[in-house]
Amino acid sequence: MSKTIEVDDTGMSALSNAPKVIRSPSTLKSRSSTGLDVAVVGAKESLSHQALTSIFDGDEQLNVSFAGSFGEIFQLIQSDKVHSGVVPIENTSLGPMPGIYDLLIKYPDIQIIGEHIVREDHCLCAQPGTTLEDIDQITAHPWAGAQCKNYLKRLIKQAKQPITRILASDTAAACKTAQERPNTATIQQRSMAESMGLAVLAEGISDDENNKTRFVLLSKEAILLPRFEDISTTIAFALENKTNSMFKALSVFGIRDIPIRRMVTRPTSQSYGLVPEDARFQWEYFLIVDIAGCPTRDKNVDTAIKALDEFCITKRVIGSYRVAQDRQMVARQRFNSVVETMRGAW
Repeated sequence: MSKTIEVDDTGMSALSNAPKVIRSPSTLKSRSSTGLDVAVVGAKESLSHQALTSIFDGDEQLNVSFAGSFGEIFQLIQSDKVHSGVVPIENTSLGPMPGIYDLLIKYPDIQIIGEHIVREDHCLCAQPGTTLEDIDQITAHPWAGAQCKNYLKRLIKQAKQPITRILASDTAAACKTAQERPNTATIQQRSMAESMGLAVLAEGISDDENNKTRFVLLSKEAILLPRFEDISTTIAFALENKTNSMFKALSVFGIRDIPIRRMVTRPTSQSYGLVPEDARFQWEYFLIVDIAGCPTRDKNVDTAIKALDEFCITKRVIGSYRVAQDRQMVARQRFNSVVETMRGAW
């Protein structure tokens, strides 16, 4: 079962046996005497590793395990081999990562306790001395390739020889292939490429120059955050197959002026223990929503979540966590832009 660590309105732990400081996910300092055991996919300087070091503010007392898959990270947390893990969950160009949501449902003891947003600045990299004209193979993680598809189309079209595209399981595997095979390029962050001894052939190749990925911090220890912060809560629930069931379920938030920040649907076949087997049917889905607020700090939010029971087969709170600063900044910029537009119209 997951353990909850109580924090007061200053963010300090109220339990004597809890970790010393839990101000927010971005400054979490829960650790043993030898440091905090955490896990990410990939290798040092990968995007996931950059997100990890940013979340923990460059803390040198981290014992980092590099997992071979996202599923392995969940297994390590579940078996208490690591305290926390960091995984990508959403990209501004490609949207949510369904596999991560499926794993959150599969492992009910693991919760989201924080989020962090990283800007992706993709580069095309290869062995030193390689030119763009030499490239006959490109290897990349599918998501990295999808975020640079327009550049890759142009490169392949203009190439003098055929270029083969190879999908890699992660960025570290793609780097290793480029290290070992001449004339093979890979899509990486500059820091990752340089740490692996690769040269940058082209930079800024993302289709969206403001391309960003949202990462979440996972743990079996749920943190109750301070009241006066911008908090999100993630909830999964399955609806009865009745007329207006979705409208009625979502209305529990609308009538209480609780913003729904995100909504993802997944097939009931991927619901594991969330939806009973006799209620799993083809072409039926369950919902995962992010709402504003925290049920342990806001009675209005708590009441709304409890009201879901009237319309749902089952539900599960996946976690409450402080909204990443970048998201708050973008929201403010969008609001200010709207205000300026309205002023201009007046």
